[in-house]
Amino acid sequence: MRQGKSWRVIVGFTLLELLTTMAIMGILAAVAIQSMQGYMQRARYSPMVTASAPYRKGVDLCYQLTNQLNNCSSGRNGVPQDYSSATGAVAFIFTLPGGQIYVFPNNVNGFNLILDYYSLTPRIVNQQLTWTFGGPGAKYI
Repeated sequence: MRQGKSWRVIVGFTLLELLTTMAIMGILAAVAIQSMQGYMQRARYSPMVTASAPYRKGVDLCYQLTNQLNNCSSGRNGVPQDYSSATGAVAFIFTLPGGQIYVFPNNVNGFNLILDYYSLTPRIVNQQLTWTFGGPGAKYI
């Protein structure tokens, strides 16, 4: 037993504990940033998906009316006319014979007209219309 000297209790974290905490926080931040970028890309494509909805419904209607896709193109059998605009998120939307829809963005908000389009392709499966998404933008839809 020691007498005469008082021992102080040192309260705090060791250097190893601080470094471990910093490493864990760095890993969590890296994962969060990566996830956030994916959500931001998906949000950027949202206006394009919304703008293409009437064309998709038009091709659905055309298929119901004609029982085939050959006559399902822009301006025919309930499919809307082609769309083009110099402003907004969407530059072009057009529907080819067979019901395939292409959506191209304007060169705004980091989009590139050629590199960021997406397409919707109808297929008949058991007399029902199913859709396949394609193009560089399909992974964000």
